[in-house]
Amino acid sequence: MKKKEYKGIYGNAIDYSVYRLSLSGILLGGGCGYAAGFLVFQIFFGYRIVSAVLAVAGLAAGILILQNVRREQRAKALLLQFSDMLEALSTSYDAGRNTQGAFGDAYQDMLVQYGREAYIVRELDIIRRGMNNNDTGIEVMLQDFAKRSHCEDIENFADVFTVANQAGANLKKVIAETKTIIVDKVNIQMELATIISGNKNELNIMILMPLIVLFSMQGMNSSTGGTSMVTIICRAAALGAFIFAYWLGHKMVQIKI
Repeated sequence: MKKKEYKGIYGNAIDYSVYRLSLSGILLGGGCGYAAGFLVFQIFFGYRIVSAVLAVAGLAAGILILQNVRREQRAKALLLQFSDMLEALSTSYDAGRNTQGAFGDAYQDMLVQYGREAYIVRELDIIRRGMNNNDTGIEVMLQDFAKRSHCEDIENFADVFTVANQAGANLKKVIAETKTIIVDKVNIQMELATIISGNKNELNIMILMPLIVLFSMQGMNSSTGGTSMVTIICRAAALGAFIFAYWLGHKMVQIKI
């Protein structure tokens, strides 16, 4: 069942859990996936027509993989930009600005730093327009942003800000502490990504080795077991194990905080 996309209060915002590839992205992901699928099936089975048909699965997988990769990249970019927004908000509150003025200043700062097309600039523009039109409170706007972001840190900030603002608490302190927590978390994630990058490279090399060995054996016209039904079943089972091993290895090197 296709997930329903939520575009916010005004119906023109981004749902960050949904990513739609452009035509060029579909062609890139599908082309790479099809080529990789054809190569793998050809190495395992050796029948070009069969490989060309089965490689359609690689085409679909390539599109989905690229879609997921770009969605994750967008989520990381949003979180980094959000942490910079908190820095700008904290500076404005330190200067004695009220909430509306602080968010207006943050919008201008992010506009200069990232440009008009940046995700956080778009979100701040929506929040700022909602506040200026007096038709939606800041708490509602932040909760709407948090709902669409599908980011735990942004959701937590929206909840804390809502409670603090309604209770008349020290927003300057709340934002400063939230900024520190998120910045520390982002730094830890970057350090972990650096640490496990070597393991990811090793995983990719280990996955390629069986393909290289099989391809070399075929190049030397070495017997790889014939074309009997038993052989085909064994090769299919080996291919399934190969795919499962890659999936499991990929899961093992994914660390989330």
